[in-house]
Amino acid sequence: MSQVRCWRRADVVPRTHTTDAETLTPARTRSLAPPQQQGRPAGVRCRAAAPHDPLPAAAAAAAMAAGRPPMQRDAREITSLLLQLSRLDVRPHNQFLEEALAVVQEQLPTLGAAELCACMRALASWGYAPPAPQLAALEARSLEAIARGGFSPKQLSEMAWCLAQLGLRQRPLLPVILTGVESAMRTPSPSDPKPIPAEALADVIWAAARLQHEPLDAAWLAAFFETSRPRMREFTPSQSARTLWALARLQVVPPALWMESFLAAALAGLRGLDIKSLSLTLWALATLCGLGAQKPTRGWLAAFEGHAELYVRQLATAPRRPPRCGRCRS
Repeated sequence: MSQVRCWRRADVVPRTHTTDAETLTPARTRSLAPPQQQGRPAGVRCRAAAPHDPLPAAAAAAAMAAGRPPMQRDAREITSLLLQLSRLDVRPHNQFLEEALAVVQEQLPTLGAAELCACMRALASWGYAPPAPQLAALEARSLEAIARGGFSPKQLSEMAWCLAQLGLRQRPLLPVILTGVESAMRTPSPSDPKPIPAEALADVIWAAARLQHEPLDAAWLAAFFETSRPRMREFTPSQSARTLWALARLQVVPPALWMESFLAAALAGLRGLDIKSLSLTLWALATLCGLGAQKPTRGWLAAFEGHAELYVRQLATAPRRPPRCGRCRS
């Protein structure tokens, strides 16, 4: 159950109600849709937010700013506003998004990599795929910026994550992103020996697997394994799990040295594994071992089994969720 903030342009103070919102990675969304779009009659209001628990000032300012007609705003301000709303877990209604994206499309030549990433990141966090003409325009501008070297490796991986989160398969942008990331992995900048963060490495391989972009080039995979293996301890447990899941989804068997580094890093970060990362890791291991990958030792499996038992006990003793109200879904 997640707290959803409902907001309409006529409202000054947002109101809250509870709903079963779809979980997006990594955040939950709070809908700003009108009541008619939320399964409630137009005249039914959700319970008002408690006076002692007001909406944070930043959220209120962003919500009030969102009420202004977007045609009166600059495209850079719009992309910044969309990103701020997504970070506050506030989702504008579709009409507002359509108007905002129309302004962004008109001023695309003025936007750089940071603004394009901010716009796509916000849309991906809400699961809102732009209409075909606007999506094509955003991709064309992104391709132009990538060709000019305007995207950093981190921004390239972020765009790949956005495409995967929105489920946009067979798009011309992903192959160009993968080529750019491969180039960065092979020829790092002398001033920055680690140009691609561990998060970016995990995002780009996860995006390729999520979009079923296969087969990946052997040279690309070799560069990925060579770059990621010595930095395996920099991956968070969630990033490690997503990386191994991606390899299993793509049916790519990692080299033995890479698997040794992964297993050692996963065991060291075992306490940080949540139940989702744990299940992804075990499923990926079972799949890859069936394809001939190096198997973990008995001690490694025993440690993971013990960690899994803790979650099973927690689930068994967790209180049941009370029934929902059919009227306001609380």
